[in-house]
Amino acid sequence: MKLKTVLNISLFLLSFGKTIAQNDDLSSLRYQFSKEVFEKKYSRKYFERFKGKILILNENSIQFDEKTLILTNVNNDYISIFTKGVFYPNIITENSTSILKTKEELSKMTKDEKMIYNFNKTDSIRISNFHELKRLNPNPQTKRFVFWRYRKGMVNPTECYFELENKKASTETSLADFIENSQLTFYYRGTIII
Repeated sequence: MKLKTVLNISLFLLSFGKTIAQNDDLSSLRYQFSKEVFEKKYSRKYFERFKGKILILNENSIQFDEKTLILTNVNNDYISIFTKGVFYPNIITENSTSILKTKEELSKMTKDEKMIYNFNKTDSIRISNFHELKRLNPNPQTKRFVFWRYRKGMVNPTECYFELENKKASTETSLADFIENSQLTFYYRGTIII
């Protein structure tokens, strides 16, 4: 029994390591679904920057009026996408707002009602595993990204994609300058990660 367990663990670690160690080319697992999204689901739409109050609460949390975006595993080079209001929670929630319940109202809810309530809350959004999809950037004026959105009450995150465009960018444009003058041109909520 112990040998079988050790063998199963070894096989799992080997397959996990193979997935992580894949190279950064377009045929890798990292790009497989992303490439399909940008080829089949892409539709350009220009989003305005956030016009409300942006407050940096700490190194991982940014408040946009009444909504808070919690960032984990996001490279500091990309934080300005959020702090400059290029990408913000209303993009994800499509401007929906939640009516927050009091402790008394929550105590009267059934377990299922609480689960649905927490699932639909939009006052706090957590994203993680944020990456630029460098091989899918079609030109120096475009940068494409993927991240995982976590919802309260769900174990598995949803993979989401977006694109920024800076019409003045060139191959010499720094990332900071690119973001400073960029505009969100695409957002897509993809599949649940299993």
